Formats: sequence, C-alpha cells, structure tokens
Amino acid sequence: MKALYLSRLHLTLHLFVFSVASSIACSCVWNVPDHFCRSVRVTDHIMMAVVVEIPHTYSMDVNVIEDINLTSNSDTISVLGQDGLNCGENIGNFEIGDTVILALSNGSTQDAQDGNSFEWSIGACGLYYLKYSNGVVEGDIDFGVASQSYENFKSGIMNCAELSSSTTDYLNKDDLRLLPNPANNFLDIFIENSNGSEYTFDILDISGTIVSSDILVKGLYRRVDLTAMSSGMYFLRTRSTLKVVTARFIKI
Repeated sequence: MKALYLSRLHLTLHLFVFSVASSIACSCVWNVPDHFCRSVRVTDHIMMAVVVEIPHTYSMDVNVIEDINLTSNSDTISVLGQDGLNCGENIGNFEIGDTVILALSNGSTQDAQDGNSFEWSIGACGLYYLKYSNGVVEGDIDFGVASQSYENFKSGIMNCAELSSSTTDYLNKDDLRLLPNPANNFLDIFIENSNGSEYTFDILDISGTIVSSDILVKGLYRRVDLTAMSSGMYFLRTRSTLKVVTARFIKI
C-alpha cells in the first residue's frame, strides 16, 4: 500500500509540475501576430512536409518535401512542440497524413519530459504552420489572405520574413545563460549577442507565483539576490517582442 501511495504521489507531482511549467512556458502576455507572414523570421526554415508519426504529445516526425527558403539535408525530421517547459506549438493540432507548411527553428533543444535532443522545433507565440492541399496553401497567411497557390506563396513568403525580422526584436533561447545552476545566494542572468535591447524577466516559483521581476539588457548581466528565496525549483521567464524564453534553475 505504501509503495502504491508513493507511486501515485509521484505521478500527481509530475503532472502538477508539467501543468505549471506548461502555463509558465507559453504565457504570451502581449499581443502576438496571428498571421504566418508576420510571425516567421529569415532564420526560420520554411518547409513543406508530411506528418508521418506522432510519437509523443509534444513531438512529431515529418517527411520534408521542400525547404523553401534555406538549405537542409534532412528527409525525415523530428519536431519539438510544447513539452511543458519549452514554448512550442500544440502538437495536437496535427494529424498523421497532414501536408503542412512549417516555420521551424534549427538548433539543439532538449525536451523537458524525457531529455531527448531535438534539432528542430516549432514556436507558439505567433503562427508557425499552415495547411496544404491540392496545390493550395490555406490558413491565416497574412492580413486578408487565407488561401494562396503554393507557387505564389513561395514567391512572396521571404518578403514577409524579412519584414517581420526587421520590425521585431528576436530573442533566441540559446542566448540566455543562468549561472551558477544550481544556485545558492545569487544567480547571474546573461543574454548574449549584444544589441542593447531591453527585456523584462520574471522569476516564478513552482506554483506559478512571480517572486521577482526586473529588466535585462542584451549583452549585460544581471545578478539576482536569492537569499530570501526558499530552496527548490524556479522558472525564469524572459520576454522579447514575439517570444517567451523560459529556463529552469534550482535554489539550494
């Protein structure tokens, strides 16, 4: 009976942490683009692909038909979505057999559930996928555009990406550094690739309560005093114009 109780307690705690982390990871608390054209960046790989497998609730495998704007040598790739910590698209929006247009980030990311490494991920604070059928791309492509031939879509999409990239300030997850981790009395927060931009950040406890907030400047570091905080797991949520970047740290 004791073993069964502990097993159930462990499962309950795991689900609770997943729920809290999920709400923290993808709380897009400002107005974000609701059109594909206004969400994608020139650094995103815009691909036509077919969903071939959905092995987890947070990931899917796709066969790449065409990498429209950038070169990749991948035929079948695994794509990370919302996993409870990394802010990503809800994989429940896709079904096996769907032909889709995806705007994917390329860079190593570890999922929060099983610790697997993914080279490809799809974002959430914006629109990063469209549907395709019979030569036509469908969805919220741009203002007043919900359907477009594939050829016309390809010819115009990079103009959208260049516009979006030039009018927003983009924060990559790989730019964020937390040291040391685990931390004791202080935590140094650093954003690389300096351009002088300011970002707000919140520190949240396991219940999702904000315990500290401040401003970060890209290229500089901020030392946060942790002495008044209890030991345990915390989340640091940094907000740029179109993306929430969340990292986890331990206070000992």
